[in-house]
Amino acid sequence: MAKIKIIIYYIIELIIGLSILSLMGILILKSTVYNKEYIKNKFEKYNYYENVDKEIKEEMKHNIVPTQLPETVLDNIYTQEDLKNTIDNIIDKVYTNEKFKVDTTKISENLK
Repeated sequence: MAKIKIIIYYIIELIIGLSILSLMGILILKSTVYNKEYIKNKFEKYNYYENVDKEIKEEMKHNIVPTQLPETVLDNIYTQEDLKNTIDNIIDKVYTNEKFKVDTTKISENLK
């Protein structure tokens, strides 16, 4: 009878330990990954918007090489503020589970 009590005690301890660990994990995820303001702050902290801007401009430069257009064509197509707003809107839509379509009319007008 004493052995059964010890086994039940360890099983209950294991269940309580796993429950506490799971609760801590859920609380950490809720305050970090599942919090859109946390994600936006991390993007700001690590200069994500600037890095994306540099990558886009670099890729655009590579894409205009075959057309032999001057690189000045790429100036002022969009602003960093436009890019930041677009990324923030995408983040908002991901967290609200809505579809998001990037409005390219302003970029098209600037290209013309």
